[in-house]
Amino acid sequence: MEALLGVAYFDAQKPESHFLARDALEPPEDKTPEAKDIALQQFLNLFNFLHCVLIQDLAVLFEVVPSCEIFCHSPFNTLSFQQFAQTVSAQLEEAAEGAQLALENLPEQLANMLKGYIAEDAIVHKQENQQLQLQITGLQEDISHLGSKIEIIQIGPPKKKQCHTKGSL
Repeated sequence: MEALLGVAYFDAQKPESHFLARDALEPPEDKTPEAKDIALQQFLNLFNFLHCVLIQDLAVLFEVVPSCEIFCHSPFNTLSFQQFAQTVSAQLEEAAEGAQLALENLPEQLANMLKGYIAEDAIVHKQENQQLQLQITGLQEDISHLGSKIEIIQIGPPKKKQCHTKGSL
């Protein structure tokens, strides 16, 4: 227990030497009640998170130092905590092995993922090229059709042939 007090910068030999005049320290009041509610909710979420972390960390410590004084107090002296603490090392080893395996397979997985992206990109690129080629062909046909209309306009309509009669020569 003295170690825990020491880590928190308390003098474990003289706990009365630390005093904080909480009545003299008034935090600023926020004008909006919504801000208080949000801050309170976040603070409670932090406590729930720290509760979980504390139990996890002490379960690891229980394997190393089961005679520590904190394990004489609730909830650390319960059968369910002790059963949980006994399974912790196996779960941590399994998680570490899983992480190591994932890291070993990462280059292969990354390469396969990149191959998939490249293949997908090639297919999309090919489809886009085919669509563009169809559009180009359609535009060329339109240009050819417009070209023939321009020729007709420039040349003018076909002229009627004049018939020659014997007497007009």
